[in-house]
Amino acid sequence: MDIAEFTRGIIFMGTPHRGAPIAKFAVNYALLLSLAGRKIDANILRELKPHSEVLQMLQDDFRGIVDRKNIPFWTFQESLSHAILREKVDHSKQSATSIANILIKVTPDWSSKVEHRLERVVVLHADGLNMCKFSGKDDVNYARVHEAIGCIVREIEDMNEAQGLQ
Repeated sequence: MDIAEFTRGIIFMGTPHRGAPIAKFAVNYALLLSLAGRKIDANILRELKPHSEVLQMLQDDFRGIVDRKNIPFWTFQESLSHAILREKVDHSKQSATSIANILIKVTPDWSSKVEHRLERVVVLHADGLNMCKFSGKDDVNYARVHEAIGCIVREIEDMNEAQGLQ
């Protein structure tokens, strides 16, 4: 059974289709956690680095499926940056270091978009860690995601009606 046969729409929430620069940081963090006894598969994180061959292969396969089955999809992007900590070296004092906040998007715009004719891109007012968290039904981000889900549901209803199904 082919799942694409039964797929009427797809929603991506900050998905790094082409990888994310923060993956390098995540790999290093995972290695540190593994030293502390936490079991984390850093290989998965390595594949999330920008321009990964695995990600390119997945994207090529995805494009072929949505083209063949004519499946619309929504890409939700983050508009806000997230602060990460980074060591900052003060070269004027040679040995002094401090910690600086670096603001980055978890998934940059160039990576979160597939750039396909069936894609609808929607920007949410949130960072990558909070874009799936809504304060309630009045939240603007909730309304945008709800609208995309509604489009998928209407597509299913229209198709069922055309086929005489209820």
